[in-house]
This record gives sequence, C-alpha cells and structure tokens, in this order.
Amino acid sequence: MAEQSIEEQVSLELPPQDLRAERMTIGAMLRDERCIADVMTALRAEDFYGAHHRVIFAAIKRLFLAGTPVDAYLVGQDLAKREELLEVGGAPAIVEMYDETLTAANVMQYAAVIRERARCRRFRQMLIELLRSTAEGGTADDLVGSAERRLADMQLEHEPATARPISEGVAKVFDAISARAEGVEKHVVPTGLRDLDALTGGLHPGELTILAARPSVGKTALALNIAEHVAATSPVLFVSIEMNTPQLATRILAGRSAVDGSQIRDGRIRQSEMQDLLSAAEEIGRLALHVLDAPEATVAAITSAARRLSIRGELGLIVVDYLQLIVPDDRRLPREQQVATITRQLRGLARQLDVPLLLLCQLNREVEKRPSKRPLLSDLRESGSIEQDADVVLFLSAKYDGNGREMSDLREAICAKQRNGPRGVITLAWRDSTTRFGDDADEVLDGKVAAAGK
Repeated sequence: MAEQSIEEQVSLELPPQDLRAERMTIGAMLRDERCIADVMTALRAEDFYGAHHRVIFAAIKRLFLAGTPVDAYLVGQDLAKREELLEVGGAPAIVEMYDETLTAANVMQYAAVIRERARCRRFRQMLIELLRSTAEGGTADDLVGSAERRLADMQLEHEPATARPISEGVAKVFDAISARAEGVEKHVVPTGLRDLDALTGGLHPGELTILAARPSVGKTALALNIAEHVAATSPVLFVSIEMNTPQLATRILAGRSAVDGSQIRDGRIRQSEMQDLLSAAEEIGRLALHVLDAPEATVAAITSAARRLSIRGELGLIVVDYLQLIVPDDRRLPREQQVATITRQLRGLARQLDVPLLLLCQLNREVEKRPSKRPLLSDLRESGSIEQDADVVLFLSAKYDGNGREMSDLREAICAKQRNGPRGVITLAWRDSTTRFGDDADEVLDGKVAAAGK
C-alpha cells in the first residue's frame, strides 16, 4: 500500500468544527429573537461547518433583516418557499434545534467557539493550498507571498464590532486630557519638530497620516527625521521601497554628523569628519529603528514585519515610503481600485496595532502647473480614497518668495486635512546637504532679510 502524502493525510482528517455549538446557536436564535442581532454581528454563514446550518442561519438572517418575526415555523416556511427545507432535514430538524436549546443566555459563547473553529479551518485550508502549490511547481517566493497575504488577512480579522455607549468615549477623552495635563500622556508620538507638533498634536495611535509631495522636495527626509526622533524612545518600522538600507543610513549619518551627504557617498572624508561620522554611528546604533528594505513590498509583508516588532514590544511608529510603489494583491484591478485597497488595508493595520502609520505619497504634476505651486487634496495621485482613508493629510512643498523664486533652504508643511484638528501651514528650515529639517525657519528668514538689506 502506497504511503499517503501529508496533503492527503490532512485532507482526510475531519476539519475543526463544533456541530453542537452550531445547533445550540441556531436554537438560541429561534428561541429568543433578541440575540439574533448580536449573533449576526459575530458570525457569517460561511463560519458554520454544517451545510444545513449555513442554510438555516441564512434564512434567520433574511427574515430578521426583512423585519419578519423569527421562529421555527416561519424559518421552515421561508426555506420551503425557496425549496431548501428538505436540504436541512425538513421541519423536524429545525424544531429539534429549538427544543435542544433551553436558553439563549450563552449564545455568544457558542458563537465564539464557531468563529474560532472557522478561523482554524481557513488556516488549515491555506496550508493544504500551499502544499498543493509545492507539488505544482510554485516558486518559494510565490509560496511565501501567498502565505503572507493569507496570514495578513487572518491577522487583520477584527473581533465583531459592537455599539458602545458614547459615555465610554467621553471618559477616554477626559482620561487623555488628565494624562496630558500631568505630563504622562504615552500615546501621542511627537515628531520632534515643534511647529509641526503644535499644528497636529503629534502622530496619534491608530491613525493614518499621509505625507505627500512632488519628487525631490524632501518627503523621505522628513519621514526619516521623524522616525529617528521616535526611535530614540520607541521601536520604529521604516518600510523603504524606493531606497535601500545603505542609502537611508547615509542620510541619517549626514544629518547627525553634519557631514555633506555627497562627501559620504564619494568617500571624500577628512579625518575630523571621520570622527564626527563615528560619533554619529554610535548614536544611530542606539536607535530602535528597523528598516524593511523591500523593493517589491506588499501590504502583507508590511503587516508581517509590523506584527513581529509589535510582539517584541510596544511599536511606536510605522513609516511606509511610498504608497505608489507598494505591490498590489491583484494586478488585474484598475489602478484606482488597487490604491484604494492598499490605503484601506494600511489604515486597518494602524487601527489593529494601535500605532501611528505615516504613509508617504507622490503628488501628480498638476501642482506644478498652478501659479502658486501649492498642493491641493485633488493632487493626490490615482485615488480619491487616499484623502478619504487618511486621518491627516500633510503636504510638503517648496517655499517661494514674493517674486515667485524658490527659497531653497525653506519648506512649507501644509496640513490640508485633519480629522480631529485644525488645518494650517508652517515653515520648516531645510538643509539639503544633510537632508535635515529644523524649527529655525524664522532665523533663516531673518538672515535673508538682513542679507537683502545690505
């Protein structure tokens, strides 16, 4: 007798299920209509293993949503009209479930069991499909990518949404006010730039912040400056799709040592500068900054890396550079739908891990055709969902003087959207040679005025 493969052994085993919990759940819904809404929130028809249970659950849901009373007789009538009654074992099978369940008091515990078994079945099915892919000649990269996507979907499955009293939200607001007044607010993540923090209140956990600009304005540099600041006290995941790790390291070294980045790249380093670089490297070594250098990054890969870091400890910030380079799950979809799916998934990740997520984004060319050259929300490339999904939208733009000339050592940060705060514009100092932003924009402007007066 030929030895069975692992795939064959797994496929022959009974999948995870609890038919008794399924019967008790349906019986509770038939016995007490008041529990139906809660069960519908917690479960989907496909969560039931028994095909006949899926059919009955769907009938109960259909009647409930139509505003029709629900009991064993009416469910049977509905199934008879749809010629599905015999499929579930006839009316006696429905009545038997009703009789078997004496109370609906524990129905949500039954539902939790069903939900857990269903998740285990989905995980099992994923393993079977991966095994099948190996037999069909799938590459290791394909297998890893498929596994990451499926696991990310499972990891991002939320517990059922439950309506809660507004008083709970009010209490949390007052807790936050008290914590800030006492200087013990742990959740808001400062950017390290005084004026930007004054405008936005810092980066907030569970929120998606968009940082958008045209190329070569400094959006990666600003994101890296913020990441450095946060990484001094909390772990940061920096997902770099455009630049590799040595390029990012060069920028950080230049900023911390004040040595021109072009000199570092070309190796033109004086002895005194080498000492500055070594000191900067020692400082950088103490940062909890983790780089995912992934030119073919997917949302699943980003989710997997973020979850691994969050398991090790409290994750302070996720930065993704940048949106338009993320590989979509389905390349066949129109580009706008691809981008919409990615932003929705990343916002879900921020909320799931309760961590701020800073997502960099490219602006379209329309901003360059505008006399003011100031970005608008309509300049976000490829999808209106970017604006819709974002809690905060920041634009980074060159600053121009009264004659329309670019002021190369200044940048404007424009808060075009803030779901829970004001919009506004601030000016930041910008040092291109060391890719560093600062709060001393007023000093730069004063210096320009003084120079112009000479």
